[in-house]
Amino acid sequence: MCQTCFETITEGGRQYFCHCSSPMTLAAMRRIEADISRRQMLGGMSAVVGMFAGFGLAPNEARAQGADRPILLTNLNYFDGHTLSLHRGADILIEDGRISAFLSTGQGPEDVEHIDCGGRTVIPGLIDTHWHTTLAAISQIAAMTQDIGFVHLMAGKEAGATLMRGFTTVRDVGGPAFGLQAAIDRGVTVGPRIFPAGAIISQTSGHGDFRLQNSLPMMPVDQADYATKAGVSTIADGVPDVLRRTREQLMKGASQIKITAGAGSPLNMTRWNRCSSPKTRCVLRSMRRVIGELTFAPTSIPRPVFAVALRQA
Repeated sequence: MCQTCFETITEGGRQYFCHCSSPMTLAAMRRIEADISRRQMLGGMSAVVGMFAGFGLAPNEARAQGADRPILLTNLNYFDGHTLSLHRGADILIEDGRISAFLSTGQGPEDVEHIDCGGRTVIPGLIDTHWHTTLAAISQIAAMTQDIGFVHLMAGKEAGATLMRGFTTVRDVGGPAFGLQAAIDRGVTVGPRIFPAGAIISQTSGHGDFRLQNSLPMMPVDQADYATKAGVSTIADGVPDVLRRTREQLMKGASQIKITAGAGSPLNMTRWNRCSSPKTRCVLRSMRRVIGELTFAPTSIPRPVFAVALRQA
């Protein structure tokens, strides 16, 4: 018996305990389904047309230009990133998603999409070199305690807002950014180009150790903690562990590796240990073999340690 049927009915010599299964109800449902099937095509076409007919349903997110139609930006000032002054008296031609030429005002081709910038200023895309996909819109506590689906949905929304603020490229320095990167690259959602680091590699009690003290000690039979399973960070003690964790992030598509060489767990800010030279060296070797280029934050790694590790990598 369904929630809206509270009495039995007798029809055609049979007893039904739910109106939903009576012959009259089933016949009505068949007629409704047949009518819907005839209307679906026309209704669907009308809905699609309505999106572009000024009914307020058109999507408002930024869209990439079509590959076959160049864009000409006119009536603008532009900042070239080299001088402190703004430049005037030029139109900007964009082809295949890239600036192809700066043309004198009024000298652009005719077969293009014209966009009047209304005297606004055009600047190069900004680059944020320290960005966290899952922390840009919510707090660290929320990221570690809320449902992971909510965390990723908030990250996707903030990626679009980041792009609208003028940031076309971000370097994610730790956390589960691979899914959002793939969604943006495939055109599923909008956002900046992401260079991901993947999970932060941290030693026990390091800056990427997010375990609560009541979860210690970690035993061989214990499951991975939430931060490890979600791809936020991973704990690696000793060269073999660090090498394996580094290779895992590179396997996922990391463009750089984040190691928290300085100690200081978010829950225990002691600073008695640091990432050793051998562990740093094995990360650098793996990075050099896969990427061939090395960058580092000099304040995070003691200069003697980094100097030795880089020299021997």
